[in-house]
Amino acid sequence: MIESHAAILTFCEYPGFILVGQKPRIADFVLHKDGKDEFVVLNTAALGAIDESACEILDPLPLTVVTAEALKPHRQWIDNWLRMLPYVTSNERFLADALLDRIEHHLASPTPLYAIERDALPHDPILTRSAVFELTRRGRLASPDLRTDALCTHTRFVQATTSEVTP
Repeated sequence: MIESHAAILTFCEYPGFILVGQKPRIADFVLHKDGKDEFVVLNTAALGAIDESACEILDPLPLTVVTAEALKPHRQWIDNWLRMLPYVTSNERFLADALLDRIEHHLASPTPLYAIERDALPHDPILTRSAVFELTRRGRLASPDLRTDALCTHTRFVQATTSEVTP
């Protein structure tokens, strides 16, 4: 969810120790979003004993605790992004701005992925798919299907409006 959120500019896993309930614990993430930094703690695993004298506690930031129960309604969204992110991380450096702009421009109405890939031929379908996923990650495209259905060639994408960018 962090990697796919267009408003999160940077993040770091396990940045160090923070205080949660006056006890030291390793923060799962620190992220930069909407001009502010915050720690995120996943409240899903029991913590082992920590030698408090060996801990260097990071400066306090706002804290968000995410429980396993809170993630359940987002399971399909997370699963889809787990399938999409390898395309983005592997191919983003090969995506020309002209290709990104052309794909975005042609998606004024919801269009299934197979049609986007067909219409972009002779471009490599893998790069086209990577471009669609990167545009979605950047918040320039949205999908009415990614939150409810498994990613497939029938998944539709459309130009994002301001209200669609914020999940």
